[in-house]
Parts: sequence; structure tokens; C-alpha cells
Amino acid sequence: PYWNQDDVYGGFAGPHCMIKGGYSTIMEALGNGLTIQLGQVVTKIEYLCEDEQGQVKVYTSNGDVFIGDAVLVTVPLGCLKAGSIEFVPSLPDWKTASIQRLGFGVLNKVIMEFPVAFWDENVDFFGATAENAEMRGRCFMFWNLKRTVGAPVLSALVVGKAAIEEELKDDAESVEHALTVLRKIFGEETVPQPTAFAVTKWGSDPFSRGAYSFVAVGAS
Repeated sequence: PYWNQDDVYGGFAGPHCMIKGGYSTIMEALGNGLTIQLGQVVTKIEYLCEDEQGQVKVYTSNGDVFIGDAVLVTVPLGCLKAGSIEFVPSLPDWKTASIQRLGFGVLNKVIMEFPVAFWDENVDFFGATAENAEMRGRCFMFWNLKRTVGAPVLSALVVGKAAIEEELKDDAESVEHALTVLRKIFGEETVPQPTAFAVTKWGSDPFSRGAYSFVAVGAS
């Protein structure tokens, strides 16, 4: 029944939108007026403790300890799977079993800014079919970000096995492959070199260890 878990929530039907400035703008707005501790890597959370100051202690890698009545843990599923944070006492079995049953996959992006837009600026995205099975998942879809960021920017998606393999390559090689795909679509002379680029590597990021959760075999 979970062959397409998005169906319940509309899948690709209905409106989608991009947030100008990225999702971080939401968090920054919500954080206005709050005390935010930056550069603190949480290593251990001790809860159900008998302390006059609170019920929870949060330990960080530089030796700081934060005490409160409760803690809301919103780290990515990949970090929970990897045991990046020690819980004292251990999380209950039903919770750790759920963490392990759920899948957490990798989706990376090759983001490129060009001198001019050489694609149809009226479309939100366009695709490219892989020429063979080995290339499957590598730059198969390009998002047009021109209307969102106001500059000629494309974001190429790299998914599945290809996304994991791509993380072993340097950024320039990933960009060159994306350009090869674009030049097969639009022509060699039409696609210039990008003026700037960025390549994500969510799978090897220690504060993420993946990009998207999914309902894996054995989960519901």
C-alpha cells in the first residue's frame, strides 16, 4: 500500500512553491528574540534526571552543559540512525526500532549560475533521460530558479545510488557532468560555463547523514 507514499498528501498534484531565500528564512524568523547557541555540537542528552534546575541535561563537545525542563530533539533521521547523540537512559526499544526501520536516502544538487538563461524561463523544471542504466539518477532533472532568486540559476538533481557515488567526486567533476547533460539538450555552443556553482553532499555531512526519509520495507 505504500508504493507511492506521497499519494495520501497529493503527490505531484496541486500547487507547489519555492520559498525565496530558502527554508532558513523561516527558522530565522521563528528565532527572533530567542537565545540561539551557535557552534554547539550536542553529544549527549541526559533525561529523567533528578536535578534542582531541571529534568534534562544537554552536553556539547566543548564541555558545556545546558539544563532545562524538557528538550525537543529535531536532528535529522540520519544522525539518529548513526547514534551521533547518546541518550541517557537509552531511548525505548519501540522508538529505536522505528528509527532503524525507516529509510533515509541521499539526494544531492548541483547548483549552477550562468551569465544568461539559455533555457525556457517559463518552466519550473525540465528532465533528461539517462542514456544507459549506469547513468540513472545523475542530473535527470533540472530546476529553474530564475523566478525564485532573480538570477539565471539551475539546480540539477542527483539521486539514489548515483547520489552516493557522486559524493566521492570533486565538485568540478560533478559540475562538468551536469554541463555535459545540458549541452546534449541545448547544444554545445548554447551552454556556457557557469559563473558560480555549489554541490551538496548530504550523505557525508555529519550533521545530516542523508537528505530524505522514506517508508522502507518493513516500515509503515
